[in-house]
Amino acid sequence: MPRITVVMVIVGLAVAGGLLLYVSTRGSGARARDEGGVPQVGADQVGADQVGADDPVLQRLRASNPTLHIEKRLNDDFNRVPVYWMKDPNSARSILLPKSEAEEDSVVVEFLPCDDAAIPARLKYPAATITACVRVTSVAHVLDAFCFLAKARLNDVVTHYDGAATGRRFDHRYAEETGRDGVLADGTRGFLYSYFLYEGGSGVNFAVDAFVGYKRVRHH
Repeated sequence: MPRITVVMVIVGLAVAGGLLLYVSTRGSGARARDEGGVPQVGADQVGADQVGADDPVLQRLRASNPTLHIEKRLNDDFNRVPVYWMKDPNSARSILLPKSEAEEDSVVVEFLPCDDAAIPARLKYPAATITACVRVTSVAHVLDAFCFLAKARLNDVVTHYDGAATGRRFDHRYAEETGRDGVLADGTRGFLYSYFLYEGGSGVNFAVDAFVGYKRVRHH
C-alpha cells in the first residue's frame, strides 16, 4: 500500500475516533439534565452538579422548610433572577420565592388554601392562573401572598400594578420587584402590595410568573 494511502487511513481513523468521543461526552452531559434543561437537585445529588450547594440562603431555607422541595435552577443567572423555586410535594403546588423574602433566618413558607375574597380585586391580573397561596413568616413580618402565571409581557403586568409610566419599558428585562405603601381604607398609611415578576419565553410566546404580597403584618 502506498505511503500516502496509509497516512490518509490513519488520519481518517483519528478523526472518526475524535467525533465518537465528542458525541459520547456531549450525550452524557445532556442526560445529567431533565427534559426542561434544569438540573435535578435532591438529597442524592452531590458535588458540582448540585446547584446552590454553596448558597447559605438556600441552605437556611431548606433547613427551616424540611418538607418542601427547594432549588435554584442552572438556567437562571442568579444575579439576574434572584429567585428560589419551591414545591409542596403533598399538593404538587409550586411557587417562586424572591431572595428578598428568603434572606432572613428561619423563614417558614406555608402553602395554604386560597381565599379569593381575601385578595384585593385590583391585585388580580386578568386571565391569570393562580398557582398557589402562601404565608411567609420571617423575623421581620408575616406576609400573605398569592402566585400566578399569566400569558403576558413583563411591562404589561408592571403597568397593571403601578400604572403607566412615560418612557418606562421592560422589554429587555427579565424580572422586576417592588413594594408599595400608601393610604389604607381607614385613612392610615400602611402596606398596599408587593410583587416579584419573572418573564420567560421567546418569539410571541411569553409568560410571567408572579409572587404578589397582599397582606403584611410586621413584628413589633
